[in-house]
Amino acid sequence: MTMRRGDRKDFNYDNAINNPCSRQKEPAFYHELNFSLMTVRANLEEVQKLAKHNEEAASQRYEAEQRAKEAALQLIHVQQKIQTYQIEANELKERVNQNYLFCSDEQRNHKKTLYLYNEEKADRIQSLVDSVDEETTNNPMGLVQKFKRIWLVIKDILSK
Repeated sequence: MTMRRGDRKDFNYDNAINNPCSRQKEPAFYHELNFSLMTVRANLEEVQKLAKHNEEAASQRYEAEQRAKEAALQLIHVQQKIQTYQIEANELKERVNQNYLFCSDEQRNHKKTLYLYNEEKADRIQSLVDSVDEETTNNPMGLVQKFKRIWLVIKDILSK
């Protein structure tokens, strides 16, 4: 459908419809392109610096994580050793307590035996003294017999 002269708003309108212009911008001038290139290069350098920095940070983080894992393993190992030593210490404490009780019982038994032994010696000595006191002998042979009996009893007591 063609336009008539009366439909036209102006002379260029018909030309604009029949020959539409591209909607692209006109090419930039050299200095604008050069400025854009420098901006892109600067941005590229900045991005490369950031990438390098991030790579170094990632490497340091990885190393730190490895050290942390190693430290955690060492900590677990140390905790296991501590538990082992605590178990051994508790076992040793139990053995010490048992030995102490055993020694205490032995000491009580020994004291009791010693007491009974000393009691028996005192009783024998007392009976010897009583027997010597009961006998009143004026003859020297009787006196020698008394000393002989006393000596034998003392020798018997000392031998035990």
